[in-house]
Amino acid sequence: MNKKTIFRIIFLLVISGIFGALFTLGLLKLNESEYMSIGDQIGKFFINNTSELHLGLIICLYFPAVYLYFKGKKSYSQICNISDEEADEFEKVGSKFFDLAMSIGNVFLILNFMLFGMAFNTTNSNHSIVIFLFMFSVIGVSVLNIITHWRCIKFSASCQ
Repeated sequence: MNKKTIFRIIFLLVISGIFGALFTLGLLKLNESEYMSIGDQIGKFFINNTSELHLGLIICLYFPAVYLYFKGKKSYSQICNISDEEADEFEKVGSKFFDLAMSIGNVFLILNFMLFGMAFNTTNSNHSIVIFLFMFSVIGVSVLNIITHWRCIKFSASCQ
């Protein structure tokens, strides 16, 4: 790691600490009885709309990650048919798309686990749908990450 990266990490840690302190002070302020109903309403919203929120996450994050994967795959598939100078550019573009697809997929996975943990309720009538959507999402993103990593290695080694 170079010095620029270390300073960037330290800067992000300081900003995160400041944000966390402000967030904590805000939560202490909201601990008063008149603000407690807001938290209950937000909790009920998550519980009542869990399946819709899961579908929204799939549409907004999973599908773009899959699209970026196929875009990166298309870029990598052109590497073997062109000269070395152009191949480096296509490899950079394909790698960028693969990295972005994996990043978006991992953010999707984290948000999916958070939503499942916050909003799963067995007394809700659609809890089997929520479990199905959660499992579909976890398996889908895991497969996407494995395939993306495998393709990146395979394409890098295939034209050498």
